[in-house]
Amino acid sequence: VAEGMKIIVFSYPAYLLADDIRRKTPECQIIFYDPHQYGLILEFAVRGRLMKQAAHWWGKSLAKRMDSQNELVYMDGLCMDRTSRIYGCTSRPDLVIPLAMELRGYNRRQAQERYRQREFRILTITRMEFPFKGYVIGLVGLFEQLCRRYPSLHLDVVGEGSCGRQLKNRLGHLDPEIRRRVHWHGSVPYGELDAYFRKAKLYIGMGTTVLDAANHGIVSLPVGSYTYHCKGYGFLHQDPMNLGGIGGRTEMEGLIRQVLAFSEEE
Repeated sequence: VAEGMKIIVFSYPAYLLADDIRRKTPECQIIFYDPHQYGLILEFAVRGRLMKQAAHWWGKSLAKRMDSQNELVYMDGLCMDRTSRIYGCTSRPDLVIPLAMELRGYNRRQAQERYRQREFRILTITRMEFPFKGYVIGLVGLFEQLCRRYPSLHLDVVGEGSCGRQLKNRLGHLDPEIRRRVHWHGSVPYGELDAYFRKAKLYIGMGTTVLDAANHGIVSLPVGSYTYHCKGYGFLHQDPMNLGGIGGRTEMEGLIRQVLAFSEEE
């Protein structure tokens, strides 16, 4: 690592790794960019009262240290305000650097072409990090139930991560006929995702991938985090500021069935 280099990280584990590098190269600087809508509040990631209490104090200690060293930058004011309120970190407008996402105009022709495709492909793109992104496990179970009624249904899962084995085990318990209709593509470079968006009729996910799907004119359903159930918040166009929250509120099965029944005009 060159002296004076800036290391940008997005998670606590990455920060600890970067901090180890800094001890060997004191002149480098760490910037923790927090893209999580619940800020740095670590206790959301664990279960159990004692575990949550331990996570709170460990996370607070580390966040306060980063704050005192001017290493924290936030995706939006919501992230910053929650971290400031719960951990006592600094809150200033200049600490917010919004994600650079631009939504394009709606393309009616593109949507009509997608509607006429024979296969109905549900797409999700995510990092296999559970329970944060545990909705994928719930989505597979939901897909298993829907497959019995909808023969044209397919599920495309894009992503890898430390919890990939859990997804592999879940897929291994599917009936072979249903398993053939679940396509786990692993890690795909961002520039190559267009091919998957073009085939999808419905997107289920969280965060900026929901905006990517919207940019491709796909019906999009934000989903809840920190749960192995698959619950959402309705259609993105009904609440465009909601890219997913904790747990979800609405049963996803009913929303998927609604999309499957859409007319071309809908």
